[in-house]
Amino acid sequence: MKELVFALSFAALLANGAEVVSRDIGDPEANLWEEGGWPTTPGEFQVLDARPDDPNAPRDHKALRLICRYGAYSFGGWNAHPKPQTLPGKVVKITGWARKGNEKSWGMGMNFVDANTNKFSYGIPAKSTDWEPFEFVIPEMVNGKDPETGKQVKVPIKFPIKLDSVSQNNWGDRNNPEPVERILDLYDLRVHTDMGGIPVDRANSGALVRSLISEMKTRETFHLAIAPEGTRKPVKRWKTGYHLIAREAGVPVYLGYFDWGRKEIGHGPRFECSDDAMADLRAVQAFYKQKGVQGKHPGCLEYL
Repeated sequence: MKELVFALSFAALLANGAEVVSRDIGDPEANLWEEGGWPTTPGEFQVLDARPDDPNAPRDHKALRLICRYGAYSFGGWNAHPKPQTLPGKVVKITGWARKGNEKSWGMGMNFVDANTNKFSYGIPAKSTDWEPFEFVIPEMVNGKDPETGKQVKVPIKFPIKLDSVSQNNWGDRNNPEPVERILDLYDLRVHTDMGGIPVDRANSGALVRSLISEMKTRETFHLAIAPEGTRKPVKRWKTGYHLIAREAGVPVYLGYFDWGRKEIGHGPRFECSDDAMADLRAVQAFYKQKGVQGKHPGCLEYL
């Protein structure tokens, strides 16, 4: 689907390149975590006020401590996950620092499910009681089923993906005669997401419009939001670049708005542009005027 949203009082930001943004999902004070389903051994997660000495590690976050308690001569497992589990956008990698909480501990597995329900995983290493960095690059291909043969084959990953669980079991140590507590500490469990930014030349408005039209024509899905100001600062004149983009790319325009007076966000009807840009602009303005939408800077934009 391709569309252009003309959003009154919308602060449009144009990317200077393909942006990768990141956020820490591991800090249990800033993110909701919960115990996973069907635990077969006791476990818990805790907030831990500890952090690596690495200067690249954020200084104001809390660590996540995951604890699994295994009985003597018993097999079990335990897991936890962030809530929500779905990681929006195209995740390119997950990074962080890990350490084992005692000498008897080991790492845990991160278990993922893609949008086609194909599963893949990564083992978080924990070889030392000292903090060590780790990085997991999300694969382009995962194990899936061939629709014709039903056999396991490599298939392209489909986003969004879900972090189904962070888990551990003691299968390899199930005959241990002593009960044991195994601990994994995680710091700055960071998800890096490709936001799909398009490189543009902000200093050249003509090149900017041409590059947007070109991208719209070559992509199967494209959503573009443009403010009538055409910039982030208050101006009086409504810009008509949206009209050129919509006409050249052959896409419809939806009239959206951020109403600062009513504290509402919404959209109006689908609008098909004609050959007369000024007549179309008057029709667009009539919608906003009749709707009574109030921008962040009332009175700045002048109606025709």
